[in-house]
Amino acid sequence: MARARAAVMALAVIVAVACAAPTDTGAPGATSPTAAALPATTLVLWHGWYGGERATLGRLVEQFNRTSTQGRVSLQAVPLATFAGELRRAAASGSGPHIAIVPHPWIGDLARDGALLSLDDAFSTDELADFIPASLAAAYATVDARRQLYGVPLIFDTLALYYNRANVLVPPQDTATLLERARGLTDRRGTAPVWGLALNLSVDTTIGYLYAFGGRVFADDGTLALGGSGRAGATRWLAWLQQLQADDELLAPAEQSILVDRELRNGRALMTFDWAHHLALYRGLWGENLAVAPLPRLSDTDQPARPYLRADVLVANRRLGGSEVRTALAFARFLSSESAQRALLEGDMQPARGALPLEGDTPRMAIARVFRSQAAVAVPMPAYPQRALVEQELRVMQRQVLSGVLSPEQAVDEADRRLRERWFGAP
Repeated sequence: MARARAAVMALAVIVAVACAAPTDTGAPGATSPTAAALPATTLVLWHGWYGGERATLGRLVEQFNRTSTQGRVSLQAVPLATFAGELRRAAASGSGPHIAIVPHPWIGDLARDGALLSLDDAFSTDELADFIPASLAAAYATVDARRQLYGVPLIFDTLALYYNRANVLVPPQDTATLLERARGLTDRRGTAPVWGLALNLSVDTTIGYLYAFGGRVFADDGTLALGGSGRAGATRWLAWLQQLQADDELLAPAEQSILVDRELRNGRALMTFDWAHHLALYRGLWGENLAVAPLPRLSDTDQPARPYLRADVLVANRRLGGSEVRTALAFARFLSSESAQRALLEGDMQPARGALPLEGDTPRMAIARVFRSQAAVAVPMPAYPQRALVEQELRVMQRQVLSGVLSPEQAVDEADRRLRERWFGAP
């Protein structure tokens, strides 16, 4: 499962730069948020995109700066390894960027810390309806019992089935067919076996099937449901993972993603589950034989897998005002426009704008349609303050089962108990 988690922002830098091109300095900077506004408003944008994504963003910012009458944007790239820490320090010191592109799980903490500008009244219902529902939901946070919009989703990431169509002519539609076909493709006779399916059994990779089994971590009202209404489904999910791990005809380690990666890179695996942002990797591995399909439906329940979805969201500093807000909103509308979203798609990113036509028979469009269909049933990655605690407990729960320490039923009960003790302070 995918790009990161953490915290915050706040600042305003107003620079007079008549017709200046955007710069991508590669390092964050900060100045006083009370700097006097000059006729040409320039907003500083922090981002952690790199490689082709960074180049695409740079071209879009250049286009905005050439055509906008509202103001300009100056890029500042922050290394992913330090992005979260830089934002935390910026928040603590009252400095940071005007706007930023952040993974949506950060938004809850940022909003509760009072760092983000609410955009609840900034966009019409028709404008919001253009976004994929799960990607738009990822831009909301609940603060003081009020759910508000705090950003504009630009791209999304979720999982799908990657397969080599030189060996798999028709993608499996359900898990029974997936496993049967994978076993038939596996060849363990040589010193270097070929695997029909190589699958890391991590929580992020497989949690879509917890939901397909009817499992839940939280109820609709936000209360913990893992050991209650979600217990039966979570237990069945864990038992299913046990079966996958024990199947000698599958490569399905619990927490050894390096083993799965090695077999894929060496051309010894023909199918796997993976994130959209790894498209370039598989294009390099399989070339014209690369194909992507929705995750197979769970045969046990005939329900679709509901994998995590993570969105990259444009957010604004709550201290912005006047021309800064107008420029930020103009830039947000530009990046969510059809032309900009199509440019993101051409840059191997999955556009969050659901109204973007995905017509044509090119491989890129075919793959984009698959990821959009998967996003239609996806679950936004958790963004609540205790997400790190919950993720840790889910990993421990899964590890206890796959290592044989506890039964699925025992592991679910233990995870539920620990969460109640550590989160709610209740027995």
